[in-house]
Amino acid sequence: MVRFVDKIMRVVEVIMIALLTAAVLVIVAQIFWRYVLRAPLGWTEQVARTGFIWLVMLGIPAMFNRNIKMSFDIILNKIPGRANTVIQFALLLVGLSFCVFYFTAGLQLCMRTGGRMVPGMPIPLNLLYSAQPAGSALLFIVFLKQTVLLFHETATEVRSI
Repeated sequence: MVRFVDKIMRVVEVIMIALLTAAVLVIVAQIFWRYVLRAPLGWTEQVARTGFIWLVMLGIPAMFNRNIKMSFDIILNKIPGRANTVIQFALLLVGLSFCVFYFTAGLQLCMRTGGRMVPGMPIPLNLLYSAQPAGSALLFIVFLKQTVLLFHETATEVRSI
């Protein structure tokens, strides 16, 4: 499972690179058309915004997959042994629960925006809002992977005692 999640996250990171590259190119094109050609493009802002939203929603699971997170490690590192492990499991369970909640809420939002289009562009609003369930599903599998790793680490420590 760990290798499978890592492969998925590598693909996600490639997608993020493509999204960032595309957003930068679209913004540069907008600057060129607006200030050099004096004929601003109407679609570039929405495309860049959609790309950045997807970039953020894919970036959160990628960040957690690489264990890059903001936390109070000072407090967690002061807690000894089993209590530390229990707290880590509890935090992962809270994270998994949040992912389920966010996934269902994002899916409901996608369904409510049915056939509507992004203002000023022929892009379905669902494409924009589907970043939320996609990101939360990816974050769920990352948290699940971390839970499995923590479980195996704990089991190994118990066996060595």
